Amino acid sequence: AEFYRDWSTEIYLYESWPGLVILFLNVVLFTEAWRSMRETYRHETSQEVRVFYVVISTASLLYFLTLPVMCLLAASFNPWSRAKWVARVEVFSRLVATL
Repeated sequence: AEFYRDWSTEIYLYESWPGLVILFLNVVLFTEAWRSMRETYRHETSQEVRVFYVVISTASLLYFLTLPVMCLLAASFNPWSRAKWVARVEVFSRLVATL
């Protein structure tokens, strides 16, 4: 809540160097999860398990890449609603990925 108390157009947390590290780590974690899941998928023979791997890969895509993409797209939002939409999409995507 401390980051969103004023009416400026900045997304404080993700515009600082710790925030950029968080965004970068999300991309790195997705890349590693995708690489290892692809390798595991290639060696799996059971179709049922392969479908499970596809679902898990989709969940990791949602979980790790939504926030970096939203921060890139945030400049296109109205300044007064920018932080609100980034926070909402982040929470919603994490909920969907968890489900």
